[in-house]
Formats: sequence, structure tokens, C-alpha cells
Amino acid sequence: MKSDSTQTDDEANHINERYIISIKFCSKVQSTYFLKLKTTYS
Repeated sequence: MKSDSTQTDDEANHINERYIISIKFCSKVQSTYFLKLKTTYS
């Protein structure tokens, strides 16, 4: 029982890590995209 819970905790941490990384990547892409729009239309 205890090993199961620790395994799921590790899994959740791993998923959370990838989630944070993807959010950072998305925001980076978004900001560069908006910068391009700004320079194109201003």
C-alpha cells in the first residue's frame, strides 16, 4: 500500500513538472508571437 502511494506521488510530480515546462514554453511562444504582431501592425 505504501509503495503504491509513493509511486503515484512520483508520477504526479513528474506530470506536474512537464505541465509547468509546457506552460513556460507556451507563454514564451505567445510572447514572441505577440511581439511579431506588434511589430507587424504598428
